[in-house]
Amino acid sequence: MTHENSHLPVKHYTMVVDISSLPNSPEEIAERAAAAAAARDTANANGAPPLVDHALGEGRRLRVVVIGAGFSGIGAAIYLPMHVDNLELQVYERAADVGGVCAYA
Repeated sequence: MTHENSHLPVKHYTMVVDISSLPNSPEEIAERAAAAAAARDTANANGAPPLVDHALGEGRRLRVVVIGAGFSGIGAAIYLPMHVDNLELQVYERAADVGGVCAYA
């Protein structure tokens, strides 16, 4: 596959990490760590750039855009700055006021 404006091949890499639930036991933590290590090894073996292990907010500035100032967007705008250092956050809302569909019900 090549990009339409380039003669260089474009490779796409996808890494899916399950964040739907927190691990409840040391065994689950070890299991997830092993799965992450296996995914990292596979990506490296296939020529993907190396993954960097660090916490959110460490290293370069994390830029986050929240689309919509409804219930979830406002919640994200409150939660993220409380838990992520070095964050640049922008919230976009197309309506004249915040609240999403709840504001119109």
